[in-house]
Amino acid sequence: MTNEDKKLIADYMGWDGTTTIEGYAIPTPEIHYFDLNDAGLIVKEMVKRGDWEGFVAFVEETPENRESLITWNQLIAWLFSADNFHVAMAEWLRSTHNG
Repeated sequence: MTNEDKKLIADYMGWDGTTTIEGYAIPTPEIHYFDLNDAGLIVKEMVKRGDWEGFVAFVEETPENRESLITWNQLIAWLFSADNFHVAMAEWLRSTHNG
């Protein structure tokens, strides 16, 4: 995963390293490792925004996945790899939010 991928995801999540209190930007100690803990936070946000189903459909229709991920269970297991999840998330963001 590239730094550009991380930035796309951080922007989607609002992870800019600051919080605003009474109009002042205050640095926060929140650190993200783009691991499965962060993936869980992202999934929760995607569900809240109504993006989860579109993301899963995007992942499912990616040519390399269409050929190798035969079942729904295989797709979900594939997404349980932090690297797979975050790279797919960045690709999805590029295709839906910047394209």
